[in-house]
Amino acid sequence: MAGKNDLVDKARAGLTYIFDDLGHMLVFDEWSRERVQFKEHPFGLKDKVVHLFNDKIYFLGCPSYTDTSVSAMISHIRLVIAGNLTETARPLRMRMIFTERSGDLSVTHNVYFEISTSLGTFVCGGCNDYSGAGQLGKRKLEGVFSLLGLLYDMKIEKITLFYPESRALEKKLRDYINTTHTTRNEE
Repeated sequence: MAGKNDLVDKARAGLTYIFDDLGHMLVFDEWSRERVQFKEHPFGLKDKVVHLFNDKIYFLGCPSYTDTSVSAMISHIRLVIAGNLTETARPLRMRMIFTERSGDLSVTHNVYFEISTSLGTFVCGGCNDYSGAGQLGKRKLEGVFSLLGLLYDMKIEKITLFYPESRALEKKLRDYINTTHTTRNEE
């Protein structure tokens, strides 16, 4: 009878093979242009993760486009996991960042997902806890993060940024991404 560690190792290998068979490089290339690099964490959070190869922080997709953002995040996770059975494929940290949308009693949140890996830290938005597409994106990435957490025995950190600071940080994030995309498109 196989032990838990043997089962986890086999599940990790299976995940690697599934991602590899999905043609992860083609998907990654398609979405890689929707990546903006930050010098510091977009929400001012301190990064305590020691990266093996790359300590850059990338924002994937666009904060208000669920499908683009979720697909970009999953593509980057595939890139890290696919074809790599070593510990370098292991996520170093997974985090969900909830930002309050208003200060009233019916608190709703935009939700950002962050994963730190040997290739850098990747953050995406487009998810929330109040609308159809945003909630679906949140469920998809929560599922992926939960699977990775189970396989790698990791907890998902959850952080809430409160209104009005959360709105100011999101505006700063959108402005930076829009400026970066505009500059890139003019070149």
